[in-house]
Amino acid sequence: MKKISFFAGVIMLLLSISGNVNAQTDMHKDSLSKQQEKIITIAAFAAKGDLNKLKPELVAGLEAGLTVNEIKEVLVHLYAYSGFPRSLRGLQTLMSVLDERKAKGINDNWGRKASPIKDTRNKYERGKE
Repeated sequence: MKKISFFAGVIMLLLSISGNVNAQTDMHKDSLSKQQEKIITIAAFAAKGDLNKLKPELVAGLEAGLTVNEIKEVLVHLYAYSGFPRSLRGLQTLMSVLDERKAKGINDNWGRKASPIKDTRNKYERGKE
């Protein structure tokens, strides 16, 4: 009887290990892209006000394929969560990074601009959809 319970325990252990391996491989499918990771780190350092760490993350974000306008949107939206001064300092840091990169001959992708709202209904009516 002890041998049967021992083997049952070993089988249960092996099944749980294989389940964990499958869960880990499935997890990689749902992982963040490099661009998404950089959005998080840029937002975190800007919200914290750590401009020394923000600067290399802005460069890394641009190198990962984020456009200038995407990074600007991240920094502009921070004002609601971390205050206007930190949002503004983040934007100033971005501009200095862009100036440094331009001096080195690096032309960054600005991305698409915000499109105008063509819907003539008021904002409350538009928001119901």
